[in-house]
Amino acid sequence: MKHLITLIIFVAIGLMSAQAQWILTSGDVEMSGNTITAYVGTKTDIIIPATINIDGNDVEVKEIGANAFQSKGLTKVVLSDGITTLNGFSFADNEITELTLPTTLATITGGDFNNNKITTLNGAASKGLIYARNSDATVDETTIVSYGGDATTVNFIPDAVTTIGDNAFSHTLVEHFTIGSNVTALGDRSFDECSNLQTISLTNGKLTEIGQYAFHKSLGLNSVEIPSTVTTLGDGVFSYSSLKEATFESGTDIEVLPQLMFENAGSLQQFEVPNSVTKIGNYCFMRSGIEEFTFESSSKVVSIGSHCFQETDLGAISIPASVTTIYSAAFQACENLSYVSFDEGSQISTFGSYLFRDCTINTLVFPETVNVMGTDFFDGAHIENLVFMSNPGSINPNAFRNSNITFVNGMPFDNGLLFLHRDDNGTLDKTRISAYVGSATKINFIPAEVKTISTNAFKDKNISSVSIPASVTTIEDGAFADNTSLSSLEFESGSLLQSIGSNAFENCYFTSLEIPA
Repeated sequence: MKHLITLIIFVAIGLMSAQAQWILTSGDVEMSGNTITAYVGTKTDIIIPATINIDGNDVEVKEIGANAFQSKGLTKVVLSDGITTLNGFSFADNEITELTLPTTLATITGGDFNNNKITTLNGAASKGLIYARNSDATVDETTIVSYGGDATTVNFIPDAVTTIGDNAFSHTLVEHFTIGSNVTALGDRSFDECSNLQTISLTNGKLTEIGQYAFHKSLGLNSVEIPSTVTTLGDGVFSYSSLKEATFESGTDIEVLPQLMFENAGSLQQFEVPNSVTKIGNYCFMRSGIEEFTFESSSKVVSIGSHCFQETDLGAISIPASVTTIYSAAFQACENLSYVSFDEGSQISTFGSYLFRDCTINTLVFPETVNVMGTDFFDGAHIENLVFMSNPGSINPNAFRNSNITFVNGMPFDNGLLFLHRDDNGTLDKTRISAYVGSATKINFIPAEVKTISTNAFKDKNISSVSIPASVTTIEDGAFADNTSLSSLEFESGSLLQSIGSNAFENCYFTSLEIPA
């Protein structure tokens, strides 16, 4: 009798164990075709079967949709043979300790088991590393696609691993990470929103690529050194991070700082560009904490992207001689930017629109090579001293619109007259008007010492009347062309005018005109 009671107890325990692992039915899931799109059940120890009976029909389960079982309090999960695909974060943010994956699984998208407590995988002890699958559903031990363990210090990446896949550690609670000895690539968003990440060691002599947004919103990471072996950085790689220091290992060959690289990295106050870099991408430091920005000697930077330093606390910057182009709004709303200069031998030739929009600058010195200034170049800018070392080849008519500039080349800038031309010795020619960028329609303020009005200086300015001082000897080609409202032109008594260039008054309609003899 005693043996019979013991047998009954064992049977009862076995039944209870079997009943604890719940096989999903149609009432537990939402499906689209052969894909489970959502888990609506309450069981935490589950088996996902190969088929689910829906309205009397056995429907094969082939795929688990993105986020389908995320944050459901699961503790144990068995995926049955027949399931082939997991579509991303499908079982993330649970309490899974035991996991069984099918032999038919051919695709694990990334992050599928992140933020769990896996200690057992397919019946064997596990640290929670989930590997990619080959097309024949065999395990690809070279690529980690998900971390489902609960260790906060990860220093156990196997030597066989060469790739940390997209989203592999994103949203996990990892605090300290050491890269594996043979890892060559960190995938896109591989550590995205790892808010607890404090230290990361990337130097292994083999890492070449860090993907897009790899450390986006890593709010506990204070410093990082990018190994000299890295040649490619993805967009937004450290955006919205808490980095205070970001450096490159000596000997780096990195050529591009990608767009959005440090966007909104509010704690990053200093940065030095390695001399291997040739391009700084759009929005690279936008809204970061940058105050001091320097370039290593012998800089090779050719271009600075649009909105690169927008809304930063940058105080001063010296542009390397190698830079030829700075794109639109690169310094927009840099309210603390007091000084901008260009290194000797500057090759700069082209600037985009809105470059210094809403900036407050004490001194801005443009080199001799400047050829083009875009629309609203100085829009909203407050500049005390603006210096041109030569006459720019092209000044957009609206370049100075809505600007607040005190002096241009040492001359008061209260009427929109620009004196930009210099002689062979570099001395400013204060007798030649280079351009007019004001808004007045009655031009009666040309200084008495002016001798020359340059080509196209007042072209298409909606001018209605002009008074030419007696000192003017030359009016060059197209100087007042296309002012269709210009009806009155007066020459001061005793005029010394000697020549008027071709088309100087083209498309002007005078009611009366008297040219000095």
